[in-house]
Amino acid sequence: FLHLAQHRFASHCCETLFTRLAPIVSEEITTPAESLSGDKANAIATAEELFLTVSREFEGYLGYLMTDQFASHTLRVLLIVLSGRPIVDAQTTLLLQSRKKENITVNAPESSRSENTSTRTVPDSFQQALDNMMKSMVVNLDATSIRALASHPVANPLLQLLLNLEFGRSGKSKAKDANSLFRKLLPDDPPEEGTDSASFFNAMLYDLIGSRLCEVLITNSPGRTFKILYQTLISEKLQSLAKSETASYVLIKILERLSKEDIEQAMHKLCPQIEVLVERSRTSVVKCLIERCAVRGVDIGPLAIALKEAYGQNPTERLHKMLKMGASNSESMSEDRRKQIEGFDPSKAHTSLLAQSMLDSPGTLQDLIMDGILSLDNTSLQRLAKDRSATRVLQKSLTCGGNTIRYRRMIMPRLAITTVDLATDPVASHVVDAFWKGTDSLPFIREKIAEHLIQNEALLRESVSGRALLNAVQELLIPFIRAADEDATAKETGHGLSKSGGGPRTALVEYHKPQKLTQLLDPQLPDTGIGKDGFLRLVEKVLQYSVNTWDQGFMQKLYASTDAPGVASELILSVLNTNLHVYDASPTLTVIEKATTKALASLFGLTGPHAGGISVPGGSASNTTSIVIARNTLYPSTKTSGIHSSPHSFILFTSAYARYSIEQAAQMLGFGSDAVWSVPTSPKTGQMDPSALSSLISKAESEHKTPFYVNATAGTTVLGSYDPIRAISKICREKELWLHVDASWGGPAIFSPSLAKEKLDGSHLVDSIAINPHQMMGVPITCSFLLGADLRQFHKANTLPASHSSHSDEANEETDGGDEEGRQP
Repeated sequence: FLHLAQHRFASHCCETLFTRLAPIVSEEITTPAESLSGDKANAIATAEELFLTVSREFEGYLGYLMTDQFASHTLRVLLIVLSGRPIVDAQTTLLLQSRKKENITVNAPESSRSENTSTRTVPDSFQQALDNMMKSMVVNLDATSIRALASHPVANPLLQLLLNLEFGRSGKSKAKDANSLFRKLLPDDPPEEGTDSASFFNAMLYDLIGSRLCEVLITNSPGRTFKILYQTLISEKLQSLAKSETASYVLIKILERLSKEDIEQAMHKLCPQIEVLVERSRTSVVKCLIERCAVRGVDIGPLAIALKEAYGQNPTERLHKMLKMGASNSESMSEDRRKQIEGFDPSKAHTSLLAQSMLDSPGTLQDLIMDGILSLDNTSLQRLAKDRSATRVLQKSLTCGGNTIRYRRMIMPRLAITTVDLATDPVASHVVDAFWKGTDSLPFIREKIAEHLIQNEALLRESVSGRALLNAVQELLIPFIRAADEDATAKETGHGLSKSGGGPRTALVEYHKPQKLTQLLDPQLPDTGIGKDGFLRLVEKVLQYSVNTWDQGFMQKLYASTDAPGVASELILSVLNTNLHVYDASPTLTVIEKATTKALASLFGLTGPHAGGISVPGGSASNTTSIVIARNTLYPSTKTSGIHSSPHSFILFTSAYARYSIEQAAQMLGFGSDAVWSVPTSPKTGQMDPSALSSLISKAESEHKTPFYVNATAGTTVLGSYDPIRAISKICREKELWLHVDASWGGPAIFSPSLAKEKLDGSHLVDSIAINPHQMMGVPITCSFLLGADLRQFHKANTLPASHSSHSDEANEETDGGDEEGRQP
């Protein structure tokens, strides 16, 4: 573990292992050993022993692990586990933030998240191990070294954690221990101006990294020490701290600990700086000051005056400035675009929180916000409701405490007239939710709002996250499918149900020649978006002039319509919007693909340990890929050198009635169409003649050519013939040729035991098989698989060490068939 913890990638594995093993330690304590089952009962060591082993391994090297870029993070996770503190809480998560370069946060698995959100039971041995590690890190370092670590970007978070653990386990009495971390950082008692402690503390206040440690010191220092720090080092610097972006966070921690007298004095010192703080967006300090004054019962009148002067006397302008409500109207923007633009200014969230804290302070501060909201015109009021940050202020104003009945009586009627518009907006709809709590004492307004909502129930149902668009498309698709069912009753007449319009029109297709159809569709790319209505008009046109494959009259092609599960599966795949080129991109569908292809392969008798298959974009792609696998497997040098530098003149054999794709593939792969030799067929059955195949192979060899591939067809396009696989396989085995079966159309016969025995006898003897479930089984287009007896050949023949992807990962090697990148599930 010592070496793993220092490795860029392995350290993450250590952290994940620690967090997943932590709950098992508590389980071992509370569960008798004889009650454990499965892997836990058979473990060679307990989880407690494993953690103690790691802690002992680390002990002699803690000094440099504290500053190691990767190991320091692993060390923090280990300390959290040993202490029994919750792994998943706000404070711990902040301390466990991963390295900036990695951008990864340690998370507990879902299964153990509940155990990691509360304090865990740990054995006494963990407390002893934790003590030993903490002493090794603190006692063996002098004050100078530890202070240097305070500003170290890697060691600082570890010092924060050690301080938290020190005070959390021993209380604030630990500050009196000369060997404690707290006393090493602040050795002087009291830490007055002029001492080393004061110099260190003052330097850390404005340090980007060290200030984080100051926050922990302020939060955990004993009351007497804090009071001395505040009176001697901090009180005269309040204005300077508030204006500093870094030190202002320390100031917030300071304000949280001040007494009533001190917080009142601090308010008077900071009020003259409110305008500067507003200009510099230091509103978090102002917010904290408001909240602490409210808790301590301090009069906030002077603070209200300062805020009014900072934001302006005019109520409307004051609210616009505070909430940063720009003049641009974003109502016409898409939700994603509006969210993107508003997300560029994080200060909007801070000012919104400031306004909400003002609303929580009944009196002058609350009035500043409410007067501003009442002063807005109706257009600005709606924009306030739809602004992602500012809307929370409006919601708060409707539900906050204090004497707000007058405000609600004035604002509610104005909002009520736009209830439907607000309710259909994903942001403003939360304002409508706030209506109900805000109208407890205003029943007549509540009734009026409810009446508006009931009258527009249909519109409200359609408004949720694009539901209106999906419903509208559905209303077009269902009649399209239904028309095929209704047309079926007239199919026996040979005409079908007529549709309005010139010329014969049926549910099957409204046919037009290409030039005419182009005029009707007018497929131009618009300069601007066409909106929902324009999109639906386009869908109507597409459906009107498309072939309805649901119609019984659609018999030209070797496929037909799908069914309800097929449509649902296509919707799911569209939502997932992924492909199967690597496991990391589509883990679930990759596992499903592997299980499906293995089951299909077993139906054909390919039951070896490495049998299975891959999904491909059509039968032609299956056949093409099989040729590549055959060539690269039988003649490995062609994978890198190609066929032109090879001494071989390759020949492929296929039935005279086979699909065109074999000849097409030969052209694509550089063999040329002359390399495909057509094998004569039986004039009665259309099946490939095995004796003719044998003769052609002998002829090719006599001409010094290299036969390597035979394609047998299971279900030819015209006659539906099935080539004799068993007889052909015997020839291929004798000549060491690759036998592929193109069962794109006829392959589904394997699901019928009687047909499989008759038509696909010998399928277990082949090297590869292509099958298209979308042709005979009603599965949505495109659904094609290339099956094989040994997927190791697939992988070896097609895979390259692609540096831009994760093809070499173990998970991908386990699931990837080595086919082309970008496969649709």
